[in-house]
Amino acid sequence: MLLFHNTEIYPMENQIVPSIFEELEQQSLHVVYATTGQRFLNYLIDAIVLYGLLFLIAFVAGAFAGSSDINASFADSLANNKIFQYIFTLVLQIVYYLTFEGLSHGRTLGKLVTKTVAMKADFTPLTAGDAAIRTLCRLIPFEPLSGFGGFPWHDKLSKTIVVQKGTR
Repeated sequence: MLLFHNTEIYPMENQIVPSIFEELEQQSLHVVYATTGQRFLNYLIDAIVLYGLLFLIAFVAGAFAGSSDINASFADSLANNKIFQYIFTLVLQIVYYLTFEGLSHGRTLGKLVTKTVAMKADFTPLTAGDAAIRTLCRLIPFEPLSGFGGFPWHDKLSKTIVVQKGTR
């Protein structure tokens, strides 16, 4: 609850206009930030889903590649190419987060399980553009480790937060 009570009087209109503090008080925002444990669980669940998708795609690709010797040798060369694996993993991660956070306004499978949601710092729902910025920030090396110091870089740089669902 806000302790400030302030109004400004505009002489030309002779009306009382509420201050920003009163407007916030009227909206009665009650936000509970996601805990570090919830954030870590979000990360683990999403990582498990991503690696599960990678395994499934590799399995299906391997099944189709076995149909001829040319396809099998091409698939083997891709499977042994570390750069291809890295790029493919990054693309899958981008597609995963853009799809979930962009279409569901801030929820991934991990956030669904932990009952959390990502939103803009001004407490409005994420847009596809916000989800894109968050996703690209996740590609920064060692970014997952930034979550142990408070707000992860993908939150700071995209000006977003993760809160417990239903606390707004």
